Amino acid sequence: MTPDILCIGSVLWDIIGRSATSMRLGSDVPGRITRLPGGVAMNIAVTLARFGLRPAVLTTIGRDAEGDELIAACSRLGVLTD
Repeated sequence: MTPDILCIGSVLWDIIGRSATSMRLGSDVPGRITRLPGGVAMNIAVTLARFGLRPAVLTTIGRDAEGDELIAACSRLGVLTD
């Protein structure tokens, strides 16, 4: 598939921690951690895909299990990585 636009820059995993209560320095509170595809180029590409375009990203991603998962996540979000 031919992309409509090329986004060049970072594509990475955003690791986000959330808790229902505020944390003080050195505190330990229950919460949850999520991992979402992020990075400037990825965020722009996902937004463009939501507007019906076919964006592609030019970036560097590791050739390991996490990199493979990131490539799959890009595909699910409508971002070309070919």
